[in-house]
Amino acid sequence: MSLDAACHDVPPELWFKIFRFAADLVDPADFPCIEYLSPQCCILPRLVRGSVRESLETKLALASVCRRWNAMATPILYEHLTVPTRPVLGKLSRTLSSMRCGRGPFLSQFVKRLDFTTSTSDGVLASLVIELCRRAPNLVTLVIQLERSVNTTRLLNEIPRTLKHLHIQDHNDFRLSPEPQSSITLGQLADFLDEHPNLISISIPFVILKSTTPPKPIVEAEADLPDELKNRRCRWPSIRKWTFQNPSQNCALAYYIPPHAFPNLEEVAFDQCANRTYNSRGVSGVEEFLSVHGEKVVVVGFTVGEDARPIGDDLQHVDRLCLRVKEVKVSLKSHGGMGCSSESWVGGAVKAIGSMQQIVSVGVRLCVTQQDGGRTWNLHDAVAAPRWTELFPNLERIKVLEEVDVEQYRRYDDSAHSTAEAPGMWASSPIPVEDILGNVLGEFYKGICT
Repeated sequence: MSLDAACHDVPPELWFKIFRFAADLVDPADFPCIEYLSPQCCILPRLVRGSVRESLETKLALASVCRRWNAMATPILYEHLTVPTRPVLGKLSRTLSSMRCGRGPFLSQFVKRLDFTTSTSDGVLASLVIELCRRAPNLVTLVIQLERSVNTTRLLNEIPRTLKHLHIQDHNDFRLSPEPQSSITLGQLADFLDEHPNLISISIPFVILKSTTPPKPIVEAEADLPDELKNRRCRWPSIRKWTFQNPSQNCALAYYIPPHAFPNLEEVAFDQCANRTYNSRGVSGVEEFLSVHGEKVVVVGFTVGEDARPIGDDLQHVDRLCLRVKEVKVSLKSHGGMGCSSESWVGGAVKAIGSMQQIVSVGVRLCVTQQDGGRTWNLHDAVAAPRWTELFPNLERIKVLEEVDVEQYRRYDDSAHSTAEAPGMWASSPIPVEDILGNVLGEFYKGICT
């Protein structure tokens, strides 16, 4: 039987499933697919990893077999697009807006995820990004790195209502850059949330401007709401994850948004370096947010900076206010000696809080751009060095929140074994370690279990 005859005999729907399986595609709307995008972590090297590159090569090969296969493979070829350079951005915009799939729809109709990893500092490029968003009516995931000169209001207004995951990252560190940071008002934020009823996760770098209405200790009645939020329902049940890149965000939501506005919020992440803010009563921004919106939170994330400052105080707030919490995620920003940074904050947390019995899972990520063996060693050290079980005695799993080369990772097992012999490292049973794709990297404390 010829290939052409086989194509006619097999239903197109089945071919489509076969192609997706062959290319090992991840659903663009799948929640874990953007797990590794954290506050203030460089996104550039994380977006084009081995599995993504291999999947793209497979999709290109499928689309090149024959015209019939091209027509069936084109939708998955354009489903997830990564834009790594400026020239690609302009060419892609022209292609999506002018070319069709055979006699079918424009190619832009197939786009479900866009990753812009190129700088969008000038107005022309920013306009192209906004134009692409406008031309992708079925977009569900948007990852973008922005300069501060971009008109944030215009961008947010053009994102389609179908969006489920939004991650916008500031190209400049707001603690170092002299440029003014982009901002939005509470009303603009509420408008965006109202207009995107399917939004599941959100991470934005913008400053939320303070309301002219004095904040109440706890906003409960409509009379307590600031003027820009009155006559609104102020309820967004689709939101499950919020990553705070600026302390004004969690403070504004704590001050002005009533409890139960996010009834399904399960995960929050704080940029630890930026969120060490306190009000006039000496209450931290982390504590304020969790006291209002942390009732159903299951996962909490923190970023530890170069000084490895302890997060024991914040974990105390998590332990007291998040009764359902099961997982802690840590993003390490320092270069080299990652295990030392991990040991420092874990040791400080043990002194501050003792232990957290309810935590059964830990996630670890590195916010550095290393791509050689040194990065793998630092990653291995960040997992193996801390006295996890002293802080989390019921720990069952450790997750590395990125794709990892298993063979390269296991090369450092022997060097980490001696570290695990300390009593504070013992566990009641081996603790599995896996990467973001579920690949097993080994068993933690194997052979040293009590």
